[in-house]
Amino acid sequence: MRYINSAGKYILGSAILISSIIVGCGEEKTVLTRIERGPAGTVLDLGVCGRLEAGAGGGFDAGKEYFRYRHTREGRLELDHINTGLNCCTTRITSGISVSGDTITISETGEDGLCDCVCLSNVYYEITRLKTGKYNLIFEGLYVKDGDLPLTGSIDLADSTSGTGSIRRDYYPWQN
Repeated sequence: MRYINSAGKYILGSAILISSIIVGCGEEKTVLTRIERGPAGTVLDLGVCGRLEAGAGGGFDAGKEYFRYRHTREGRLELDHINTGLNCCTTRITSGISVSGDTITISETGEDGLCDCVCLSNVYYEITRLKTGKYNLIFEGLYVKDGDLPLTGSIDLADSTSGTGSIRRDYYPWQN
């Protein structure tokens, strides 16, 4: 078996380097790769028991659960979940925010409150890098009864930059 000594390795390496330079000296091409990241959602703020915007006092019926949206041309969608049921002592909420095709789902999955009461509260969300188009919104609240419909609505961000939707609830903590 033949071995290449260190001088041979140097010559072989130099030959490979020179040949790659010669081959690469043709027409220069610049390839730019733009990495598109999809929409991203976050909880902006939380108003427990109307501390930021009272349900009935803010012009909203206490027997309904609402959403309100505002969309900017920069692809930012602000969503307010108004009169959602939360523990009265909640200071933080965990929400899953997903955009899949034309459906935006917000699942309020956890809270830190330990009080023995539930009240109407407001949760404020933001979704960035959202393309203009038609979307179905689904809000999955923590205290909606099993078998009851979630708060849903359709929005067309090409047609309107703001709007609201609601659903009537006839049980605690919603009041007619």
